[in-house]
Amino acid sequence: MNWQAMSLDWNHVQVFLATAEEGSFIAAARVLRIPQPTISRQIAALETALAVTLV
Repeated sequence: MNWQAMSLDWNHVQVFLATAEEGSFIAAARVLRIPQPTISRQIAALETALAVTLV
């Protein structure tokens, strides 16, 4: 993986961390005070950027 060429959105990382800590998209949405579909979209975008499946 070319880490220097990667553009990573740290908001996506924050959403993933909250999801991992809270255990679900709904709980992460509640903690971050953003809609659950936004959680899903941001994690999908992070998975695409990293070319891995996270959840």
